[in-house]
Amino acid sequence: MGMRVASISLGFLNGGKWHGFPGWIVRVVEPDNPAAHGEVLESDEIVDECRSMPDSPVEITGAEPLAYGALANTCNELLLHGHRVRVVTGGAISVSRLPEGVLRRVVWTKPRSNLESSALPSEQVLLELVDDDEMVFVIESRASFEYAKQRIRHHRLTRKVQVEMIPEGAVTSEHLGGWILETGLPIRLGMSGVV
Repeated sequence: MGMRVASISLGFLNGGKWHGFPGWIVRVVEPDNPAAHGEVLESDEIVDECRSMPDSPVEITGAEPLAYGALANTCNELLLHGHRVRVVTGGAISVSRLPEGVLRRVVWTKPRSNLESSALPSEQVLLELVDDDEMVFVIESRASFEYAKQRIRHHRLTRKVQVEMIPEGAVTSEHLGGWILETGLPIRLGMSGVV
């Protein structure tokens, strides 16, 4: 079984190491949501769609890509055809089954009202991050910043991966930038709305 894909488009990638580079964006939809529109594509069909720019990166994003059993095979096929691959995930599902060479971008977005544990990356996923992976925290309050800072320090994330914080809502780039500087940690300040 393949993956339900809403779109495959050539565009400029957002955030992290690949920000501003042209590449393929494969946007998947929730696998079990009958209201979500998308066509089921097999790995070879996704690779075929990306052939016109064979050396370009491919980002797989949208609803949780790791919910698809076919994701690892699709990533392998893209890697075999010369693409660099990045999977954007909310981090609730283990990233360990992704093939070596796939960049994992874990994005922590939380509900505005509270810090519900279901919206946070699992502790296991934070332990699984390595080398070139990226951890992104979307910060909409001082409380979410403090919680993110605690997780970063506890897991020593800045020693393992690129850590980025993105302001949202009432938190401005100026506010967040000041808070980041106070930590003394090498945390990248991202642009609002660019995940």
